[in-house]
Amino acid sequence: MINALTEKVTLKIVSSRGHDEITDSAVNVLERMKSECEENGKWAYLNGQQTSVDSISLDDLLAAEDLTLTNALVGG
Repeated sequence: MINALTEKVTLKIVSSRGHDEITDSAVNVLERMKSECEENGKWAYLNGQQTSVDSISLDDLLAAEDLTLTNALVGG
């Protein structure tokens, strides 16, 4: 748990305006990912694979090479 508080991870949040990158502790990034997905309908991708934000652990974040949130995609 100490690594999750001190080790930094980078989260890319993609929107229609471009993207933002946030570098923070794994604990804070996981909290941000959950709020973005719940409040703004973002989709979470871990190393390019879409995944439920509820299934992502702190260990997953620390081991990940790429963390991305995108707007939900609508096909038609």
